[in-house]
Amino acid sequence: MKMRDENQVLLSGDIPAGFIFSHEEYGGNEMYVGYMNVFRNSATYDILPVIAPKCMISKERELIASVYGELRSRTVRDGDRKSLEAYVRATKIQYLDRLEEHDANEVYLTGYLVKKPTVKQIGASKDRLLARALLAVNRKQKSDGYMRSDAISCLFWEEDAEAVRNLDKGDKIKISGRFQSRELWSDQRQEWVTALEVSVKNLEVL
Repeated sequence: MKMRDENQVLLSGDIPAGFIFSHEEYGGNEMYVGYMNVFRNSATYDILPVIAPKCMISKERELIASVYGELRSRTVRDGDRKSLEAYVRATKIQYLDRLEEHDANEVYLTGYLVKKPTVKQIGASKDRLLARALLAVNRKQKSDGYMRSDAISCLFWEEDAEAVRNLDKGDKIKISGRFQSRELWSDQRQEWVTALEVSVKNLEVL
């Protein structure tokens, strides 16, 4: 499979609660967020945030859509705490009359490792290799006169985990995979939190 050289995302699924106002961008552009249910091949599904400008928004509820865009990150504040959350910044939304046979979930990223990946054995028998890495992905256009980048959490499995364990901060890679959500227990916060990350299917070290 030929992997692309830029930040591209394609999702399809339903947005049961529609879009609600999120925030105002620099320049006064109103942005709205909707949470899309994207089914996996199994019976489980991911709940993924999609942010889009007002001009793309349908005011209907229980929407079905295909979303094209970029994967980005933003700082979310909860009282005194703050965390980094990934989301899809829509560049095009196509509203559908009914669900497709299979939901789409495709992510293509090229970026630089923010720090050295962490690697561990997981599973009941500790027989699966998993690596976690934070990938800095440059945006295509400047914002507020500055070139910005987004920090995206990525998971690498087995052979890909073995390949990235020898990489270091600043190394450049190209990946493709799926955007996913997972519920994790946070010992620090003493509550369940949602992790939004890319599960990598293909890796190329540049």
